Amino acid sequence: MNMLSAKKIRLHGMQSTRWTTKDKLTQYKGLINLYTRDRKILSCDSAIARKKQLKEIKQLRKDIKDNRAELDNAIQGDRQKLRNALAEHRDLQLGFQNLPPIRVIDHLHQGNFNQRKLLDRMNYRMKQKTQTLISLKLELAELEDRLIYEGVEPLPIEEQAQTVTGKVQDAILKKEAAIAVRATYKNILNILKKDSIYFDVVLGTLKYDSFVQSKCMIRTTELGQLATEYLDDRKQEFKELERIVKRDMKAREQSLKIVRKEVADLTTNMGTLIRRDSDINLGKVVVPRSSDDVALEQELENIQKILKTLQETTYVSSFEDICPCLQEQQKQSKRLQELLKKSKNDRDILLKKKDHADKMYTTLLYTMNSTTFEYKAEKQKLLNDIQAQINRKDDLKELMLQQGALLARVRAALQQLNQKCAIIKGKDTKADTKGAKSPRKAPTSAGAVLPPPYFEEDGIKIIDQLIPKLTILVNNAMGPLEGEKKDQAYKFFQALQSSTCTSVTLEDEEVEESLLSDIVIEDASVPTYNDIKAKSKQIVEIATMEDDIPPAAQVKKKPKSNK
Repeated sequence: MNMLSAKKIRLHGMQSTRWTTKDKLTQYKGLINLYTRDRKILSCDSAIARKKQLKEIKQLRKDIKDNRAELDNAIQGDRQKLRNALAEHRDLQLGFQNLPPIRVIDHLHQGNFNQRKLLDRMNYRMKQKTQTLISLKLELAELEDRLIYEGVEPLPIEEQAQTVTGKVQDAILKKEAAIAVRATYKNILNILKKDSIYFDVVLGTLKYDSFVQSKCMIRTTELGQLATEYLDDRKQEFKELERIVKRDMKAREQSLKIVRKEVADLTTNMGTLIRRDSDINLGKVVVPRSSDDVALEQELENIQKILKTLQETTYVSSFEDICPCLQEQQKQSKRLQELLKKSKNDRDILLKKKDHADKMYTTLLYTMNSTTFEYKAEKQKLLNDIQAQINRKDDLKELMLQQGALLARVRAALQQLNQKCAIIKGKDTKADTKGAKSPRKAPTSAGAVLPPPYFEEDGIKIIDQLIPKLTILVNNAMGPLEGEKKDQAYKFFQALQSSTCTSVTLEDEEVEESLLSDIVIEDASVPTYNDIKAKSKQIVEIATMEDDIPPAAQVKKKPKSNK
């Protein structure tokens, strides 16, 4: 370090001329000693910090190694514990010490299952052997008794033993039958539990579908009611507007009649307004033009050209609108300049925020944080779940739309088929058809509106109505018709259709007053008969007046001739 540099001299302040060389050397030695002491202190501190950091790094490496071992054990299983658990079974330890614990557990369960099956099979064979041994012993005892007591009646104790043996055999058979029935019913109950879970899901789905369909129908009905109310309101508004327009048109027609009358009176009285006396002032007076007038006209033409250019530039209809348009453009330019300045400030702020966010992102991306990877994995998992749910929602919505359209088409087809089969009369529908035909023949009263026909919305009810009618139709159906029979059948079908269709009677309704009932539409560009007659009359009067008025040239020459 150069202690004689300008920076160090400025620090220790040895600039005075009164300092001797010895004083400066003494001062420099003290500074060197201080600098050496500071270097030693810093080196000691850095060595201590380095040892501490090395120790922490070793501890972190050890923790990472232990955590990785625990993570591997959590994912794949602890193989050391598995070896310790299988230490007493040498064959299992040699076969499964390097395999995952799940496979070991599966193998042990399978081995237990096989041993249990073998034990059950051996117990069953033991029971069979026991029964065979008992039967053989009984047979041996019977044969021995026959040899000993041949020709003697059976003893009472033998009869009692036989009775007890039969009862024991019956009890054993009942017990085995009860065990078999219990096992069968257990299996049945397990199957029924599984079926109940499945049917509960199906029932819940059907309930939800019925709820959604009913909600859709209710919403459709509400929308229809709102549309009807809106239509009624618009009809009332249009009627009120029609009444106002009709009143205004009548007032306009009345004012037009008054104006036409005034114009006709003015045309007829035009001849009386013209002077018929010979006045010398009736001639044409020519005023000489001065240079100021010519300059004024030129300036006026230049101003008009400038205003015309401004008008074409500003796209306004008249010269009076040019100044307001320019003022508005000036205001808009000021507003846009302020907006541009604000946008630039916002852009600078956003750029600063973006740079800060990029730095933070880079810092977080390359920082060893244990929760970052977990957060990213959880985030990706949630995004996948959200996308899957959105796709499922879209699929279900499309499926609902398809089912709704299919149900609507099926319902419409059933209603149309029911309407076509309405002419088929069954045993139970005779009274109904007679009662239904009678009001069609009755004439409608004035102003009465026939109610719309009722259409059944429930498809099951429509099917119940169609089954007996189609049964009658199929039973009465014949083979294919040919020739004249086919034509007669078509004619008979048309007659049935015309007889079953509702007859609409057209009655004379009250005709509403039209908007143009009291208004005579006239084109102003086409002259009427009265206009032509008035124009011709005016021309004739002007032609007769020209003889009484002297020309301008004769008026100027009269003073010269008198002189």
